[in-house]
Order: sequence, then C-alpha cells, then structure tokens
Amino acid sequence: MPRWGRPSSFDAEIAETLLGKVFDVESIRAWDARLVTLPDHAAVALFLRGRGLTEPAARRLAREVEVPLSLTKRGLVAWARKR
Repeated sequence: MPRWGRPSSFDAEIAETLLGKVFDVESIRAWDARLVTLPDHAAVALFLRGRGLTEPAARRLAREVEVPLSLTKRGLVAWARKR
C-alpha cells in the first residue's frame, strides 16, 4: 500500500514523542484492538482502494487473503498541558 509503514502525525506509536515536543504529557492511554472485520473479498478490495491502491491491484490483492479478515486498530487518548 502507498506509504505503508511510514510514520505520520496520526500514528499512536509516536504520538507521545510528538506531543512531548510541544506539551507536557500527563498520561497516555493506548489500545490495540480488533475493531473492524471485512466480511468478504469485495470489502477487502474497498478497504484497499481507500488506502490508495488502484482498483485492479485492490481486487487482485483482496483475492489473496482469507475472509472474514479482522483488522487491528491502534490508537490512544493523551492528556497533556500547554507549557
């Protein structure tokens, strides 16, 4: 997938470091959870299209995975104070 694995400002893994550059971080509550299930190959292809793959590439790759496919979502809630 385009940009797969590259950190962004929305990545929970680096959020505390990014916030700490501007704020005093009080606490972080992070999670990893299976929050989305793609029930069939069409849903997998649609998910891949939403992440920048072309339609032919998304359909081809979607056929290669077993469905239903559970996706783990990672996130956090941070409490921070302005310095």
